[in-house]
Amino acid sequence: TLSLHDALPILNDTYGHLAGDEVIKRIATVTESCIDEHDGFVCRYGGGEFVAVLPDRNIKEAEPIIQELFEKLCDQVVHYNEYEIHLSVSVGLTAYPEVCKDSDELLKRADWSMYYAKEHGRHQLKVDDGTGTLRQVVCGAPNARKGIVSALAIPGCKIGDMVIQSGKLRGVLSDGMMCSGKELGINDDHSGIIELDE
Repeated sequence: TLSLHDALPILNDTYGHLAGDEVIKRIATVTESCIDEHDGFVCRYGGGEFVAVLPDRNIKEAEPIIQELFEKLCDQVVHYNEYEIHLSVSVGLTAYPEVCKDSDELLKRADWSMYYAKEHGRHQLKVDDGTGTLRQVVCGAPNARKGIVSALAIPGCKIGDMVIQSGKLRGVLSDGMMCSGKELGINDDHSGIIELDE
């Protein structure tokens, strides 16, 4: 499964919504053609995002197919009025049941991988093969810094009456929450995230 995203809002602002529509049509045509060749199927997931499914294929089998799709999309130029629009795509790939336990996790991890690719330079394929934990967390605590050891509440965790969910914070996808001592019920300190000994 993959999630794919072109810079649709930027395209619409720069060239107009009709140009954005042409880009979406091209992405759909190229993606459907490539995935159909490998007995898969594609749907538009929303905005400039698409989901492709390659049934009965593991990560090692799916990755070259998705890499081929990525390269085909990158080679596309959409001619609209006097403009030549070169496609820029970010793609996330993962697998079920190899990496994910159910369809909800599959979509979430594919989407997260796509956003990870987008947030870390755009125009790339990010594969979540389950060997590492891909997790981006936005934290504005005054003591947040590189190398800190703290407590992370991942989506689905319950902190008090609050259930943690993925969402955008300051315009960036955050897949969890760094916790204060008070939020964890350990102490009354809510001035920053809890710092733990290694």
